[in-house]
Amino acid sequence: MSPDAITVLIADDHPLFREGVRSLLTRDGRFLVVAEAARGDEALRKLKESPPRIALLDHQMPGLSGLEVIREVRKLGSSTRCGLLTSFGKAALVAEAVRSGADGYLLKEDPARVLVDTAARMAAGECALSPGLDAAAVKEAINTLGISGRESDVLRLMVTGTPAPEIAAKLGISPRTVETYRNQLVAKFGARNAMDLIRRAVESGFVIGS
Repeated sequence: MSPDAITVLIADDHPLFREGVRSLLTRDGRFLVVAEAARGDEALRKLKESPPRIALLDHQMPGLSGLEVIREVRKLGSSTRCGLLTSFGKAALVAEAVRSGADGYLLKEDPARVLVDTAARMAAGECALSPGLDAAAVKEAINTLGISGRESDVLRLMVTGTPAPEIAAKLGISPRTVETYRNQLVAKFGARNAMDLIRRAVESGFVIGS
């Protein structure tokens, strides 16, 4: 096993779906599936025994739901980053997942490449939201995560196309601090980069585009 491999647990009560996700991740080359589970309680037991880097958890499973597993993992203080894997993209469920401590929200309807990339972003430390979520769901997640006043100031100026040095001057902070806020915003919005951050911020209605 490569020391850089992203170890994964996949939990879903449909064997064919687990097999499909395992195949996608294995072919990508960055991931190593080390455990699978068909039930939530089984997933939790395996996560306690040998914590992987990430866990992809079906929302609706026998034993425990994906959300219940995530809550229990957070109580343990485990370093495993957990993503909810579901067919439902309702804003209320996205917000509940974030409140429960989910590090990612993946849709089963996402194209293969999108699902794999979202899992990789989650493993890299982002709050990785599926790009397939609608604007209302993204906004709920953002509101749940909480955006500080200073982050809002930086984001508003980014949307107007203001360069980082000018943002720093306008707000009386250093360019490095602007970069820190930008990186925090990228993670909170589940964006891929600064341009995707701006797109999501405008589409969600969090800020008004110029």
